[in-house]
Amino acid sequence: VCVWEYCSRLPRFVACSMKPADLLSVCIKVLESYDPRKTTVDAHCDDCPHLKAKGLSEVDSKFVKQVFYGCIRHRKFLNLFVTGFLYKNPATAQRSEQTLYTVLGYLAFFRLEELTVPVFRSFVLTGSPPPILAFLQFAFGV
Repeated sequence: VCVWEYCSRLPRFVACSMKPADLLSVCIKVLESYDPRKTTVDAHCDDCPHLKAKGLSEVDSKFVKQVFYGCIRHRKFLNLFVTGFLYKNPATAQRSEQTLYTVLGYLAFFRLEELTVPVFRSFVLTGSPPPILAFLQFAFGV
């Protein structure tokens, strides 16, 4: 998996040390552990134990933080999207995976051009096929 690193306006690939499934799992854990009533976004990033995990490199940590900040920034849109998706697909999509759909929605709508389709595909392939297929059909209107 690679994430874009911007250097002098020219994007270059930087390899992540974690597998896509593990990276996605950390993104979900960081997002689920955030409670806006108890802490700020910045304080959560500084104190979150999931971001201090042993196998998390600097590049991985930066990517997870970007996803976390993006999901918080676009929370209203992503909540509306995920709610609509769960409403349209009650038989396939599980409410317990709501955060997964939020992260994938953020990557699809706000980071796809930057990540490129092959990298996004590696994240998508980590999920269970029926709900992921329903997610892609709902997101991209296929």
